[in-house]
Amino acid sequence: MQLLNVTRFEDYLQLLEYGQQRESEFELLCNTVTINETSFFRNEAQMNAFQQKLTVEIINAKENVWQTNPQNMERGMFFW
Repeated sequence: MQLLNVTRFEDYLQLLEYGQQRESEFELLCNTVTINETSFFRNEAQMNAFQQKLTVEIINAKENVWQTNPQNMERGMFFW
C-alpha cells in the first residue's frame, strides 16, 4: 500500500477490485502474503489441523460478514 501511496484499506480494496492494474497488484499481494510452498497441502497432519480448526473459523467469519452487512453483496463476495 505504501508503494502505491494508498493510506486506507478501503482505497486499496477499490484498487484491487477496479483498478487498471488489479490483476498484477492482486498477484503481488498474494505473493507477499503467501510463501508459495505446496508442501503444506501434502502434509496430512497440517491438512487435518486446517480442516478441523481453520475451516470452522473461516465459515464463521463468512457468516459474520453476511450477518453484519447482508445488503452489500458485492463487497461480501470479495471475501469468498
